[in-house]
Amino acid sequence: MDLHSLADKLLIRPTDKLNKRARIDTGSECAYNCFFCYYHDTFRLERGMEAIHKDMICAQSSGMIDIDLSGGESSEHSKWLDIIALGKKYFRNVSTVSNGNKFSDKEFLQESYDTGLREILFSMHGYDSESHDRITGVAGSWKKLRKAIENAQQLGMLVRLNTTLTRQTVSHYAEYGKLLKHINPFEINFLTINPWGNCKAAERAAYNDVCQVAKCVVFHISDACYLNVRFVPFCHMVFYEYAVCDYLQHVYDPYDWNLLYSAQGNEDDEEAASCTDEFDVALINRRNSFVKRIECIKCKYFAICDGVEKTSTEPVQPISGNRIVDCNHYRKDYYTEYEDLMEKLNEDS
Repeated sequence: MDLHSLADKLLIRPTDKLNKRARIDTGSECAYNCFFCYYHDTFRLERGMEAIHKDMICAQSSGMIDIDLSGGESSEHSKWLDIIALGKKYFRNVSTVSNGNKFSDKEFLQESYDTGLREILFSMHGYDSESHDRITGVAGSWKKLRKAIENAQQLGMLVRLNTTLTRQTVSHYAEYGKLLKHINPFEINFLTINPWGNCKAAERAAYNDVCQVAKCVVFHISDACYLNVRFVPFCHMVFYEYAVCDYLQHVYDPYDWNLLYSAQGNEDDEEAASCTDEFDVALINRRNSFVKRIECIKCKYFAICDGVEKTSTEPVQPISGNRIVDCNHYRKDYYTEYEDLMEKLNEDS
């Protein structure tokens, strides 16, 4: 029995606004060596400006309004400031994903800001210097990250955090809670390691443990920042369903990448590349990467949940109740401020 197909037939497609943010790939150059990185085999390959420019034109013509510059570590690109300037030519808001290494230099960040960078999604994987430096493989990376976050907040930039939890770090939920209360980011994304690409997933944290960290953060910071727990089964987040961001919730998250644009030209997935609807790409992605167990049929989240990663042996906990068929049911009006915030961030650029 194809349980994903059965779940798909139950879904009601929300009329909520789809995200319009594109990922612009600047190349895989990066000075760090995080053991769960997807790009181990392609480190330090810088994309040329012509290819990046072409992608921006394509993204704009596809209806994208904002962009995330992503690698690798985009700030290490030899034409970094030129890339920001080019992005501002075509898009309202320019953001980047970063380990913080370059932005610990206040002057470098100021130049980036003056050129048009207004938002940074920092990769903060540890909870202190020892745990973070072990993950990145670079001594002093934690100190630089904390300085970069401080620099960005002083400039009034939008600061968001990505935290990939591992077996070694996931038990330190109290430390994460206190740390995030102190940093006070605009948003925090928690992820478990998924064995995609060239990722080494030996230290993958269990779903339930990842969710426990997220719940602890809610305890410490309440609703002071947005919270996403990505690609986890809903049954592990009862009473915290609003924080779950699986593939079908992703398409309505304005801070995340548009799946339809990302799928265009994907030679590894011709089915997704041929789609004309972002929701259809999300359905394909969840079918390709996740599996639903037979017991999931009894769960009220059956239709809207990704299920579990295909290699996972972790149990699921079917939750009884009226079946939820609107995949954005728990996140209605979650990001009501997005348009106004983007305009405000960029009113002087």
